Amino acid sequence: MVAVPTRGDAASATRISENIVGRLDGIPVIVVRNRCVPAETDTDWANLAQRPNVQIIDRFGGGAARARNAAISTATSRTVVFVDDDVRVSESALRTLVARQRSASAAIATARVVAANTAHHQLFDADLGFDRGSDDGTWMVGQSKPLSPLNVWQFGVGATFAIDLSLLGSKGNAIRFDERLSNGRFCGGSEDIDFFYAAYLNGHIVSYVAEAVVEHIFPISAAEVSAKCRQYALSDGAFYTKWAQHVSAADIRGEIAGWLRRLGGSIANRSRGRPAVPILDLLAEPLYKLMGGATWELLLRQSC
Repeated sequence: MVAVPTRGDAASATRISENIVGRLDGIPVIVVRNRCVPAETDTDWANLAQRPNVQIIDRFGGGAARARNAAISTATSRTVVFVDDDVRVSESALRTLVARQRSASAAIATARVVAANTAHHQLFDADLGFDRGSDDGTWMVGQSKPLSPLNVWQFGVGATFAIDLSLLGSKGNAIRFDERLSNGRFCGGSEDIDFFYAAYLNGHIVSYVAEAVVEHIFPISAAEVSAKCRQYALSDGAFYTKWAQHVSAADIRGEIAGWLRRLGGSIANRSRGRPAVPILDLLAEPLYKLMGGATWELLLRQSC
């Protein structure tokens, strides 16, 4: 089963229909809308709902985390493949993802996510680190070098990933997405990597499947890129603070070194006329991460 969390506007209905449902030959797709659909978009959603393999449910509020949790509670299959509504998939990529997940007995398997617009490959795939490369990876506590929250990004990207519910559990001890870190909150956006890390710490196998390639439709305007960078930094800060007991001084030094490398790379790309992460956003990144951490400590830690 494929699950697609979405905010529910007309544009998302079109993307889901063309880039996901239309590319999957009869595979069941459950679409979870996270907000009330305006009347003017009813036609777009009605057309999507008429597809025989599509089920649409509403779970208002709580962001992508609540939508994903709703999909899990609704699922009748062992495997659920989560696909963001701005991703372009292929059936072969998803079948490869699930097959490799099962062969590795992995609770979670992530796909390789590349920019749909090749002109922005350097910006999104490299500078912002969405493309995890052509080498597979498998991680499990005790069988690989321990991972801290600051280097857990090698697990992959939450834009497309498969989970095995028979391994993750369905009762009180089940691992679920943390709504406190979800899109829609001030520091939201890290609920996916938080889910991966929680599974890893609980002894589950997490795999990255490089052969399962999907395309992500990224925003390309300067304002949208800046907004994304700020949100990523805020959400990273909240995520790091949640798992601060697993962070070492060496991890922090590595984070600072990585930030300096990205800053230098952005300056170099801009001097060559290539797309680059805005310098001001990179300079402000540590401040936004501190803001995200403070928000977790002051507002989110005790919230439901």
